Amino acid sequence: MVARGPISRRRALVRLHRSVALTLGLFLVVFTTSGTLLLFRPDAQRAMNPRAFQSTRLSTDHPVSIAEALHTVQRTQPTFPAGRVWSDGQVYRVYNTAQTHWWSVDPGSGRVLGHDGTPLDGFWALLKNLHTCMLTCTQYPGYLSPLTATVPGLGVLVSTMVYGLLVLTVLALALSGLRLASAALRSGLRVRWSRAGRFARHSDLHRVVGVVAAPFLAVWAITGAGFQVPVIDQIWCALTPGAHAAAPAATPAPAGHGPDIGVDAALRGASTLVGPDHPPIFALLPSGGAMLYHFRFEAAPLTYGDTTDGIRVEVDRYRGTARFEDNPPGRPAATVLWENWRYPVHSGIVAHGWWRLPWLAVGFAPLTLAVTCGAAWLFRRRLARERAARRRTRTATQTPVHQRR
Repeated sequence: MVARGPISRRRALVRLHRSVALTLGLFLVVFTTSGTLLLFRPDAQRAMNPRAFQSTRLSTDHPVSIAEALHTVQRTQPTFPAGRVWSDGQVYRVYNTAQTHWWSVDPGSGRVLGHDGTPLDGFWALLKNLHTCMLTCTQYPGYLSPLTATVPGLGVLVSTMVYGLLVLTVLALALSGLRLASAALRSGLRVRWSRAGRFARHSDLHRVVGVVAAPFLAVWAITGAGFQVPVIDQIWCALTPGAHAAAPAATPAPAGHGPDIGVDAALRGASTLVGPDHPPIFALLPSGGAMLYHFRFEAAPLTYGDTTDGIRVEVDRYRGTARFEDNPPGRPAATVLWENWRYPVHSGIVAHGWWRLPWLAVGFAPLTLAVTCGAAWLFRRRLARERAARRRTRTATQTPVHQRR
């Protein structure tokens, strides 16, 4: 009997889901697993380099600004090419220009605490290059120059296309998986651990993990792609209310310009623009022919530390003029949600310590799905081969002797 109606459509959906999972899904597992390990990189750094995060308080101490922390490192480490300062909620981190190493400074005293030089630096750098740069960051191991090429006729980088393909893979697997599990959702999800074969056990586990993790994986994919695939950001801005200001265009240095105003004057100008209610949490120094200092100011309640992207301000290094980069205060709530909270939600830094375990569970869900899918698929393949062998044997035994000759 030929299958008709919903049965045939379901069979086609099953084949599509399985084909995507067994091809693109394998690379998706590598990508999501690397990001999941990066989730606990800050905790590993603290555990392996505690001196860089240990601070003591004396009665003569006074708090220092991010500019003073920068000057302290420049004075004590004259060969260190400082390029940016970031407050991680506990200490100031003064990074080199390549963003590969940093010195920590106590914000309450200004003392240099330690240097980030953990034994796993190469491992973490490779994961960061894979997950955040798609192997296109030259300062990290694993760099692949072909991924930086532009796709002819499209004008986008190969790495951007790979990011987009990963997003489509996640959405395709999530939507098709939820559709295939709709019947199980009506009757209740369960895993037959006992009195059932391996195929039933793996299938049930695959279905349960997929249904629970699919919405979170979709949010993870969209928020992550928003940093690498411009169309995601454009779609969000088009669907949400309010005016979304674009970043101002960079202007060339004026002819006969004067000297660099310095980070202190630039920070004062940026702070005057933002106001006293938003402390600075980030400073990026201009390098080479760059024209601008970039600063970030805390915009969320202090209980969130530095998790949000905050208010971004840029200052001309020669003129001293300060302006908001793209989204000034008073922007729509949807814009604040997208700009300030997509990275904290995606990366898990919105929570600390063991509160990141939900992100860990979602991060390892693709690996669990791959294992259960592969196990069920191999079981079905072995069963199909055994059935085919029995059919051949039965056909051979039923064939008359003169025909076999």
